[in-house]
Amino acid sequence: MKEFTQRIPASLSSPVSSSCLFLDIETTGLSAKKNRLYLIGCACLTDNHIVLHQFFAESSQEETALLLAFSNYCRGFHTLITFNGTGFDLPFLKQRCELLSLDNPTATLKHMDLMRLIAPFKKLLKLPNLRQKSIEAFLSLEREDLYSGKELIEIYHTYELAKDPQSLSLLLLHNKEDVLAMPRLLPILAYQDFFQGRFSIGDVKRSSYRDYEGTDALEVFFELSPDTSFPCHFSCVLEELHLSGQDNKAKLRVKAFQGELKYFYPNYKDYYYLPQEDTAIHKSVAAYVDQEFRQKAKPSNCYVKKSGLFLPQYKECITPCFHTGFHETPSYFELSEAFLASPKLQKKYVMHLLSVLQPLPKLNHIISQ
Repeated sequence: MKEFTQRIPASLSSPVSSSCLFLDIETTGLSAKKNRLYLIGCACLTDNHIVLHQFFAESSQEETALLLAFSNYCRGFHTLITFNGTGFDLPFLKQRCELLSLDNPTATLKHMDLMRLIAPFKKLLKLPNLRQKSIEAFLSLEREDLYSGKELIEIYHTYELAKDPQSLSLLLLHNKEDVLAMPRLLPILAYQDFFQGRFSIGDVKRSSYRDYEGTDALEVFFELSPDTSFPCHFSCVLEELHLSGQDNKAKLRVKAFQGELKYFYPNYKDYYYLPQEDTAIHKSVAAYVDQEFRQKAKPSNCYVKKSGLFLPQYKECITPCFHTGFHETPSYFELSEAFLASPKLQKKYVMHLLSVLQPLPKLNHIISQ
């Protein structure tokens, strides 16, 4: 069993704790029952350098020694960072340890799977798939390695027989680039940070424009500053919403509604509807109205009308809520001076719209304890 270590100067835009260990394994197949580990690569950050450590089994007889060496190396680390480790690396390691009657060195470590963190943004970022090399290409990261893990299985078997240095170099290079690329993927998590609310709101502006039908319309722009710069431009559109971001800026554009909307009273049994005025009034006031000009209110006509400038919302976020008709969606709230003067309300509303544009799973389903 051989061990290889390299120290590489770190140039990471995203800080990484020295207690984190990046991990990638190479195996002779996908089934842990039928196949085995031949290479474990891991990297950590120490003194502004990335330290790459690779454990290599030169034959099937050295797999146990490889796992024991890796287990000893794992001590002192708190978190594993992988790419699709949930789906492959960690289950494979666990099962091989069980079959060889060894303790699983990853069992007590927290785990962050970069693929699962990136997966919710596949459509937003227009990624063709969630393979590591595809995400590297999105971030304009280059590789020397030209082989897939599957193609390297045959090269490993060739090395077992001939022990030729060229095959060994190819095996180590592929694993090295898989491991060292993971820290360089971290900037892509800026999109996750942004949609989780790590941004500040600058100006909120109103603008007039003419829509496709030639009608005058209004839209509201929210200028947003992410805490972490976006590595690449993105944009998405949904109904009346348009979001785009690049570098350290993002802009959310919302089409406003200008005109008359209805506020529906929830306790309709306490109201009367006045057909001639097309409005509802409380019973305490309706007592002074002749019976022929009033009727008991129903949920569908228990409303009061209001004219103004409104913004859409897809669930009750800012109250009071106004509608174009009974149970019509989206609902709206008035773009008032109170809203424009309240960063707290603006942040609440923007977060609501971001959840509509990009629904996110809960992090505890992605980061294992």
